Amino acid sequence: MKNLIWPLAVSAVFGTSVVSAAVAEKVQVTLDLKPTDAKVERVSTPDLGLMGGKGTKAKAGDESHTWYMVRVPLKVEGKNKNADEPVTFVDSLKVRVYLVFTGESKGEMMLVDKEITYVEIPLTASSGDKASEGRMNAVVFISPGNAAKICGTKGKVDPTGHLGAVAVEATFGGSNCLNTKVEPCVVVDRGLKSKLTGSWWKKKNGNKKGVALSAISETPFAPFYASLSPATSPMYATGETAKSSSGSGSSSATTTDDSDSDTTSDKKGSKGDE
Repeated sequence: MKNLIWPLAVSAVFGTSVVSAAVAEKVQVTLDLKPTDAKVERVSTPDLGLMGGKGTKAKAGDESHTWYMVRVPLKVEGKNKNADEPVTFVDSLKVRVYLVFTGESKGEMMLVDKEITYVEIPLTASSGDKASEGRMNAVVFISPGNAAKICGTKGKVDPTGHLGAVAVEATFGGSNCLNTKVEPCVVVDRGLKSKLTGSWWKKKNGNKKGVALSAISETPFAPFYASLSPATSPMYATGETAKSSSGSGSSSATTTDDSDSDTTSDKKGSKGDE
């Protein structure tokens, strides 16, 4: 009874209304991405001056330290049994992002996926912008070493033109929560439309190069890009979680390779390069 009286008393004294924040009991997720908007973006890592020194940046044309990312916009709707109680956030949502990359050889395709758990997803916009309510980005990152695997050895390392398709899966409380009325995929490269049919993201692909994606928690600049998406769980990757990325190919892809290990091990001394 005391728990009820106290907020009512506060409301009476200060003239405020008592609104309880409700956690969603049911969730529906919709892919909110147009093929023309899907792209690989370069990550502008901060130029940090550490211990009074001057941070360093990669030189123009030097892609050996460049990270990339792909944003996948989603619309998240929540409901619960009490229709009068406003649903303000989703406590936990698992999203698996599937990306198809084209390789250096004609007809070469790589299907790569990454599962990320997002927590405390707000369904109301703090700015009051109704259009942004319930909207979030699932964001995956491509390390310098994996970017090189995508592009191959014949040309410049630049995966921005290699994205072929995007698909998502989402689960809430262990159950599929995708909006079945909207396609959960987009084909970016028109030349792949005849090849990527049906639920193409569920089909096995060789991914012989072992290309892998990273969650923000598995990057060396996680705090600086936290505003891109809701918080992840874990917020920062441990040694075990950093190896948990799975590929859709014949062998499991991991989030690290020899070239990335070298980059990560150097981050303490040259964060500006990353």
